[in-house]
Amino acid sequence: MVALAERANQLTSDLFERIKGELRPEVDVYDPSLVSELVAPIKASARPRAEQPRRRYLGVILDGLRVKDQSTPRTAPTRREITER
Repeated sequence: MVALAERANQLTSDLFERIKGELRPEVDVYDPSLVSELVAPIKASARPRAEQPRRRYLGVILDGLRVKDQSTPRTAPTRREITER
């Protein structure tokens, strides 16, 4: 489990480095990971629509993380907070 968690952290960091220029300045490396966890349980029972709700809400949330002239009022979670949950 520890090795898998370390690998997930590395992949998250790699992804964040690739996309951070498109994100609002207050978005942290752990935000995209938590967004994935938020949308993962969203399901629809009927195919072919099963993936559509998850993709829709992922898109809505990611659009909110992109660069804009507004700021998010809360700070991002720390690595310790992510690990402890």
